Amino acid sequence: FKIRADFTDTLQRNDENEQAYMQLIADYVQADKLLPFDRSALAALLTDSSRQAEDQSSLSLHASTLGDLIREAHHHAFKANEKLVTDQHINLALQHRQYRLGYLRELYWQDLSRGTQLIETSGHRLGQINALSVIHYADVEFGLPSRLTASVYQGGGDILDIERSVE
Repeated sequence: FKIRADFTDTLQRNDENEQAYMQLIADYVQADKLLPFDRSALAALLTDSSRQAEDQSSLSLHASTLGDLIREAHHHAFKANEKLVTDQHINLALQHRQYRLGYLRELYWQDLSRGTQLIETSGHRLGQINALSVIHYADVEFGLPSRLTASVYQGGGDILDIERSVE
């Protein structure tokens, strides 16, 4: 027999869970022998976790993403000869991650700016509307405008079931 198990990738953000999250961060710091994180860095990590969870009252349970961010922030602090990792190092690591993962978004926007993809933002056209597609790739989501068109013509009088036609 089969059993279905659903798992959530978020945790309610409350004092108890924030303390557990801080302990997870401390475990990463200790295991990887990283620089200590000050309060501002911890607050920035919690804020980013809520952003990843897409809910300010939740925390993300993606530990590998957290670990990567912690190590990259440590790298920036270490490179700057700092004794502590601060929110500035967290934000710098987040900016670098956005830059690295933003390549695909930039390719799409280049098409728009070059005129390869045409979007009209004013006026009316029969059978055309603009839409916004949300692209989710790796750890990045971005909106991409696109044009939707529809054509209608008079049929032969019979009702056609599209699902049957596809089969």
